[in-house]
Amino acid sequence: MKSNNPENISLAKSKGCVWSTPPQNEAKLNQAFRQCRNVLLVFSVKESGKFCGFARLSIESRRDASPVQWILPPGLSSRALGGVFRIDWISKKDLSFTRVMHLYNPWNEGKPVKIGRDGQEVENHVGEELCRLFAEDSDVEWSTVLRRSKDSARRVQVANGGVRPRGPMAPLQLQQQQQQQHQHQQQQQGGGRRGFRDRNRNRGGFGSGRSGINDSHDMGRYTAQINQKRLHSSMRTFSVKKKCVPLELFVDGSCYGAAKVSESRDQTPPKNSEVTEVGS
Repeated sequence: MKSNNPENISLAKSKGCVWSTPPQNEAKLNQAFRQCRNVLLVFSVKESGKFCGFARLSIESRRDASPVQWILPPGLSSRALGGVFRIDWISKKDLSFTRVMHLYNPWNEGKPVKIGRDGQEVENHVGEELCRLFAEDSDVEWSTVLRRSKDSARRVQVANGGVRPRGPMAPLQLQQQQQQQHQHQQQQQGGGRRGFRDRNRNRGGFGSGRSGINDSHDMGRYTAQINQKRLHSSMRTFSVKKKCVPLELFVDGSCYGAAKVSESRDQTPPKNSEVTEVGS
């Protein structure tokens, strides 16, 4: 999230931990909050050359909250902003752009993570590496942050019909495209789902006479292998130093942040570049 001046960042850090953004970003954040356990906001001030901390989105925006006296550019009315978000600061420390030169954002045409517009979404793993570079903030009450994170996990699970989402969330526009492609594939298949026996009859399934799943013992072993593959595909292992951000904050989350810099926007990541592992 990008501010026109440092005074607004100071207000967000001191006046009840709140933030406001234009309506187009407000709708995006509200939707992400309903779908994700954790939505992390990375803050910066235009042309400051640094990030100013990051926070976790605590609730959806509210229009009935007490108005915040934000310092706006000349000619811009407070009506240009949406509702008020409550946020939980995880780190209020500054992070210089020189420390994030190795990070590039695939969701912004592969440009350096420091380059982007207000409300720019950051790919989950890149956002995680970015957040881990911030210094530890001793003023953060981790018990409160983690409790609210767990409450959000239960809320999202109920909203999904009791199914807990797995893996990082893609950008909202990409999610819609993937959903449309999935529906199109189902229509091409002619609708209806074939049974397990039918699906495996021609590839070594039940009664096929070929090598495959021929009895209940093989069936159990086959199911165990599938579950093991799913488990490994959903696992994410990190080498972490002590006193760092808990891994729970990066599960099923989205990271938003941007900053305006003087470098060319046409800058692209070098080929065969290596990303430095944080905490290794």
